[in-house]
Order: sequence, then structure tokens, then C-alpha cells
Amino acid sequence: MTAKSKRVSNDPGAMSSALAGYLRSFLDFKRAQGHRYMQGDWFAPCLDRLMVERGDERITAATADAWMLDAATRGPNAACHRATFLRQFARYMYQFDKHTFQPPVRFVMKRPMVRPQKTSCRSTNWPGFSSVRTP
Repeated sequence: MTAKSKRVSNDPGAMSSALAGYLRSFLDFKRAQGHRYMQGDWFAPCLDRLMVERGDERITAATADAWMLDAATRGPNAACHRATFLRQFARYMYQFDKHTFQPPVRFVMKRPMVRPQKTSCRSTNWPGFSSVRTP
């Protein structure tokens, strides 16, 4: 297989870090609670690869920083999703390993808020608003 044809696997079954079993059980746990948790199928293998590349055996502050450094290049919504996944997984891991870094609440950034422009009902041409009369 050439380097050009080599694809990165995002198969949760192909994880190999020290936390691979915990990542799988975390996904199972979330789904058992009734969550579809589709982002976990993408983020778990990515976090696993990061753990293998860094040689980390637990989530540390440096691991969290490296995880979020990659997210910063992807935009604010991607960073928010990655931070949320890491924070939830770290909370899950804490029950098994008390030395797991717990990202603070402010670690999860708020998504950028898109606010609609303020318009009066009189100035809009939307259906239903043409008959609205204000004193």
C-alpha cells in the first residue's frame, strides 16, 4: 500500500491505544442511555490516534491541549464539538482512573451565536406579516 492510497480509519473497532477499550465502552454507555452519539464514531478513533501518537496512557492537560489545538484549525463549531466529547469522555474515565484530567466547564467553548436582524413587521414582506397592524 502506497502512502497516497493509505486511508485513515475511523472505525471504532480499529482503536489501539491504552484507552481503546474505555473509548468503546464509553460509546456503548452513551448509546445505552438512548443517545445516537454519531459524533463519537468520528471522535473516538481520532482521540485514540492522538493517544497513540503522543504515547499517552491517560488523559492529561497536555493531551487535552493537543486535542484542542487540532480543533482550533477547524472552526468554532468543530472546536465546541471536540471539547464536549473530550470533557464527557474524561468525566466517564474519572470513575476508572482518578488521575484523569478533568477539563473545566469553561473548557467547552460556546458556539458562536447568530442573531437575526431586528426588523419590524411592517417592513417585511413575509406571508402572514402583511396583515399585522401595530398602533
